[in-house]
Amino acid sequence: LKTYTESLDMFTVSLMDKTVHMLEQLATEDILEQSDVVTNVMGCVSNLVNVNVKTLQESETENAASSRLLSVIDSVSYKAPIFGNQLMVPTLNIAIAAQKVDSGDTQNLTLVADTDSEQQKDKLVNIDLSTGNMPSFEENNKTSLMIPMEALLESLTAEEKNNLTRISFIVHRSDILFATIKN
Repeated sequence: LKTYTESLDMFTVSLMDKTVHMLEQLATEDILEQSDVVTNVMGCVSNLVNVNVKTLQESETENAASSRLLSVIDSVSYKAPIFGNQLMVPTLNIAIAAQKVDSGDTQNLTLVADTDSEQQKDKLVNIDLSTGNMPSFEENNKTSLMIPMEALLESLTAEEKNNLTRISFIVHRSDILFATIKN
């Protein structure tokens, strides 16, 4: 599927709808258990971000393609299995990171992303998750976010704390999927 979406020159609204439908079918917990599927699905989504803007806009108008792709990305971020303590799925246009957590975690969680789109269009979105204090970066093209775990846990209800298993992040190099959605 990823290879199928690498040639987008002749991609039509109909092909976009069919491809997004296939991705929706793949974005289930059972199928995402295989890391190759996760990589393939996200590679395909990343490729679709590069489709002709007019095709993407028409696909959103006729079939809610951008909205559905965002839903697929969300599904992957919270359904893909975490091996060890983290999940990292970088692509050229989108990166997903997830950290395994539980209600006993007290160390802060830091996300650092490099999405310098003008400089690195041919490189993966660089993303890193770490626990503890926020590292210092000298590069200006880094974006970082620190989640204070104690404050997060205090804001959750008892039921939410019991159900807490991961914190997921999605980093987009471009806002094209959001920009094509009409409110």
